[in-house]
Amino acid sequence: MFLFGTLIKRICLEERYKAMKKAYITDKTAFVVGNAPSLSTFDFDHLKSRKWVGMNAAYRHWENSGIYPTHYACLDEVLGLSHASSICKLVDESEIHGIEKFLLRQNLILSEPLLHNHEKVYAYENVFSELPDRVRNLVTTGSHAALWLASLGYMEIVLLGIDANYTETVETAKLTHGKKLEVFKSGLNPNYYFDGYQKPGDKFLPPNPIPGVHTGAWKRVVQHLSYASPHIKLLNGSPLSHVDSTEFIDIKAFFEKASTITSPKEIFSQTEHRKRRQAQVALSTTSKFSIAQFVDNLSSSRYNHYSGGDDQERLLSKFGWTRVKKSSLRTRWGLIFYSGLEYLNSPPHSENLISIIIINPISSVEADSAIKRLERDYDTILQVTVQPDKIFVTPSTSAQNLDTHSIVAFAWDRFEQHDLQSALKAAVSENYRAKFRLHRRLYFWSVLIKDFIKSIFGG
Repeated sequence: MFLFGTLIKRICLEERYKAMKKAYITDKTAFVVGNAPSLSTFDFDHLKSRKWVGMNAAYRHWENSGIYPTHYACLDEVLGLSHASSICKLVDESEIHGIEKFLLRQNLILSEPLLHNHEKVYAYENVFSELPDRVRNLVTTGSHAALWLASLGYMEIVLLGIDANYTETVETAKLTHGKKLEVFKSGLNPNYYFDGYQKPGDKFLPPNPIPGVHTGAWKRVVQHLSYASPHIKLLNGSPLSHVDSTEFIDIKAFFEKASTITSPKEIFSQTEHRKRRQAQVALSTTSKFSIAQFVDNLSSSRYNHYSGGDDQERLLSKFGWTRVKKSSLRTRWGLIFYSGLEYLNSPPHSENLISIIIINPISSVEADSAIKRLERDYDTILQVTVQPDKIFVTPSTSAQNLDTHSIVAFAWDRFEQHDLQSALKAAVSENYRAKFRLHRRLYFWSVLIKDFIKSIFGG
């Protein structure tokens, strides 16, 4: 009888937990509405009586639909100047359209007299002056628009059209100066939910000027809110989104009544999501996987040094990397090898962050704890799974249910390769050659010489 009562109690608690894990629209709900393809079938009538922030060049859609946001944000410094006259028009007509506030960059505000000291215009640099450097140094309009809504008192922030799954090169735009792009002909851009988002003459930055900018920025924002404002919920309503740091909801059910909240681990463990993000290479009986070749192909620098590793990892020295003692690792250019238990028992790196960490080998039991710890400091975390006939690499969301052989974690400015598939192919190639072998050696010695001179002359 006691066991039966305990079982009933447990079932009731589980049902209560499930009921609690639902999302409802309240007067503290606001929406961050991006411009990604997942919005192509969305009915914007759902937002007519809601608080929401729209962004960048989506005003071209609002002009046709007649449905305007209550808040507007543009944090791309190049795009902002390119659309300055249209943004000024939005500000000037804000009373007509019901736009309450604008979040813009200082360079745009200073370039347009109308924006100077306008009561509805807020400078990003002023609003977020107290943000930690880790969050402020990686800016995307969507992620920091969510922070903006949180600062305005909204407790539940729902993401729509935030897919973070960009086509980096499009036929309608070309590079002009540096990393700036300019649209030179009309045509469909697959990164946006409506035709006409861009027009000839528009200038903008590449979607990911540094690889992983969008997913990395969201990760940092979510982490910051989890510590600074744990009562605020960020929920993702895009079923196609690659943002793997927020919980997910069914947006149709959410607008109808309520939606069950699903963890990112559950979403990204699904086969269709995993396939979209996963790189995979078949292994022959003679091919071997080299974690050294894999990391070298992904790492963006001409100067690298590392500590630890077995014979396979010592291949790094053949690629121009320099092996040093752990105490001599430089944070920006350093790589350190750990075993699973060694990493979990090591002290935190928060004040002296090594830019690349490889945990190899690691058991599936250790993977969950290791990745959760890594996610506090690293923006790109890859789970490497080696099987007899194939190898695959999965961008991690906590620890997915995978047989993990290795984990590779990169600080955001060290992850270079957009295409994991080509990096993985290079990792099993017998003819692999590093790009910057000589450069790395020369740069390493130049740094040592500079340090020696500084030590003699006192800096």
